[in-house]
Amino acid sequence: MSWIWEKSRSWRLLVAATKQSRVAMATFTVAVGVIIPVGLGSLLMEATNPEVVRVDELRGKMNMDSRVMARVNKERLAVLLEEVKNKDTSQERYASSLNGQTLGTKSSTSAPEE
Repeated sequence: MSWIWEKSRSWRLLVAATKQSRVAMATFTVAVGVIIPVGLGSLLMEATNPEVVRVDELRGKMNMDSRVMARVNKERLAVLLEEVKNKDTSQERYASSLNGQTLGTKSSTSAPEE
């Protein structure tokens, strides 16, 4: 890196500034380590895929079957998260899935849906 030191006055000023001030060093570190990579990554993603379809646009175009499936998936996820939160350790859901059944959106303490 001595060639940078010898050829670039701005590099020498940057090194001197970061050597004397911890705030300048922290600012330089955050800029080089976080802000610049995130900015370049965002620009690159936008440049390589400019026609990104927004999620809200897709939800607006959903047909009735898709809406029902989205609602059911949300309900099932809520039940699973509730079981994890309550630390339900029963194997009823696992055993029923091995038999090809589903407990649906009900808690594992209730009867399976058919």
